[in-house]
Amino acid sequence: MRRLLALLAAASAMQWDACWQKIVPKVAETWTEAGVFRGVAPEAVGAVTLDTLDAHVRAGGFLSARRGYPCAYYGWETEPFPMRRGTREALADRGTLILNGVAETVPECARCALAALDAFRAPASLNCYATGPHCAVAAPPHSDAQGIVVLQTVGAQRWKVWDARPFYATELNAVLTAGKGAPLKLGAPVLDVLLKEGDALYAPAGWPHATATLDDTSVHLTLGLDHAIFGLDRFSMNRAVAARGGERLEVSNAMARPFAGGGDIGDSDVAEAFAAHSARIVEAQARLYGDCLTNTSSEAWKERWLRWADDSCRFVQAHSAFIGGDASVLEDIDGEVSRQNALFAARELRMQGY
Repeated sequence: MRRLLALLAAASAMQWDACWQKIVPKVAETWTEAGVFRGVAPEAVGAVTLDTLDAHVRAGGFLSARRGYPCAYYGWETEPFPMRRGTREALADRGTLILNGVAETVPECARCALAALDAFRAPASLNCYATGPHCAVAAPPHSDAQGIVVLQTVGAQRWKVWDARPFYATELNAVLTAGKGAPLKLGAPVLDVLLKEGDALYAPAGWPHATATLDDTSVHLTLGLDHAIFGLDRFSMNRAVAARGGERLEVSNAMARPFAGGGDIGDSDVAEAFAAHSARIVEAQARLYGDCLTNTSSEAWKERWLRWADDSCRFVQAHSAFIGGDASVLEDIDGEVSRQNALFAARELRMQGY
């Protein structure tokens, strides 16, 4: 039996490798433009379903869940949801079930995220979303700080995506959090498509998007490309060069591009430092997801998540100082940051009844 399980795990990993090897070149061709890729991910079809999620929780696995719904005053609002009540209840009143960090808790999702890390060779995280049928506003227009790659695993979902350009340094916070505090008023979208099982969609960081369902329950995985989150985008590289006396290039699509995504900056010392930071984040994420393959308990989640949270905070602190021109900052995590990480983990476990 153990040998059979190992063979099944290896086959699943190879499946996700094949999936991402087809998608990555398409995304890399259009870092700064949204796009739909039809039928590129047959491996994703049925990989994660409502039954998958419920079975995981019934078996004692941990899932951090929220439920999202549109709000006339605040845009997209979310509230905690205890997964032990089941996915059907989460979707009963046309809400959207939001499962952040599924690669940290669900082995199949961990295999998907590990393959994505290897294919993109850059930081990436994985969320899962589920919405029942006939939901006219599954998610109202909002933007994210990550570039997103969506894999439709069950059913179909309508996506609208809007072009956010141009945006510059003073606008970044508002652009990357748009729709999460106040509703957005937008013109015509650049994409208005029905995403079906096996399709993929890409939208750059900061580009507003909205979803709706028709006759089907929809489940999809969203890979968050975290280069902007960790200061590994072209915009941050421009800042680092400028801090060292170089010329800062205020281009509106720099957030969408990973730091190695173009040829307009040639500072080798800065490029090497960015590459080293990226490698450390990827390595830490790979440990986080890899540990999930062997233990999905709540205690195991807490232990590996806290290790990841503390490590990533230290790395980002040092990298942010480097971007600002200071290479002397030690990677000692602030005690208050570590305390807040522990409080967050405790709240998540308490909300889920552990």
